[in-house]
Amino acid sequence: MRPFLDSNRGHGLEGDSNLRSKTTNSYIELEYAADGQFLVTYIIPVNDHTIIVATCWEHYFDGIEQYLGDDSSVRTFTETWPLAAQLLANGMNGQYSEGALIRSADLDTADQKWFLCTCVGNLNPENMEWLFCERIRDAERLVISLSVQLFNEVTTRQPNQFAHYGRKILSGFGRFANIAAVIGISLLFGEDGDAGYMS
Repeated sequence: MRPFLDSNRGHGLEGDSNLRSKTTNSYIELEYAADGQFLVTYIIPVNDHTIIVATCWEHYFDGIEQYLGDDSSVRTFTETWPLAAQLLANGMNGQYSEGALIRSADLDTADQKWFLCTCVGNLNPENMEWLFCERIRDAERLVISLSVQLFNEVTTRQPNQFAHYGRKILSGFGRFANIAAVIGISLLFGEDGDAGYMS
């Protein structure tokens, strides 16, 4: 599965220059063009009535627990990266509606990766129009908005004790987007990260 920000178009997707998609046995992949980069989201069926909307963060939060070994580190982490802390807490507590960071299997490779996700339930499996309903659009807006905010948070706020970890995140994302480009992308979403072009 592709990372949330990609510098290259995906393979096998269909659509126009702004939005392309493809359907596999396990998910629907959506690709949005934004300022020379591509934002990638996934719609993943869980069962007949429930889907997850997610972005893939690959291995960028691997090992975070080693930086949170005492109360002081946890406090610094929470104060510096409040959104990351809240999303991690939501994931640990199984609270997905407002967005959560979880580790799960990549549906292409089975590797354990990080995903920022939300959940939509009580869907009608006999009517595929659910795919285009406002609840799905709202879930996708939420996940993209949170993903942009999270990227900006972890790449622009780095206290000394997390400097090494911050560099690790930046070096990973540097493969497909530099900070300047990403900050440029964030302007497309408004100051609060709202994905205005999806409205």
